[in-house]
Amino acid sequence: TRLSGVNVDRYKILAYVLSGVTAAVAAIVMTAKLNSAVPTAGEGYELDAVASSVIGGISLTGGVGSIWGTLMGAMIIGVIKNGLNLLNVSSYLQQVVTGIIEIVAVLVDTFKNKAIGNKRKQ
Repeated sequence: TRLSGVNVDRYKILAYVLSGVTAAVAAIVMTAKLNSAVPTAGEGYELDAVASSVIGGISLTGGVGSIWGTLMGAMIIGVIKNGLNLLNVSSYLQQVVTGIIEIVAVLVDTFKNKAIGNKRKQ
C-alpha cells in the first residue's frame, strides 16, 4: 500500500483514534448503565461481539458481510440474552448457549463457503 502512494501511517493513526473513541463511548455507556466504573465490567462481551458478527453474516475467513447484518446479529444475541435472563438462566449457561449459537453459525458459514467454492470449481 505504501508503494502505491497511500499514506499508511495516517490511516493507521486514524484507525487507532477511531478505535479509542468508540471504546471511550462504550465505557461511558457502560458506566452510565452500571452507575459505577469497574475495570472488569466488560468481561465476556467479546464473545457476544464475535457471535453477533457471525450470526449477522460476517465470514470469519474475511471479505464478506455488512454493517446491517452485524446489527441484526447483535439484536438477535440481545433478544436471546434477554430471554435467558427472563427465564432465570445462570450467566455461565448463557455463555454456553451463546457459544453453541456461535459454533453453529460458524459451521453454517463454513459449509456455505465450501458449497460456493465447489460451485466455482465446476
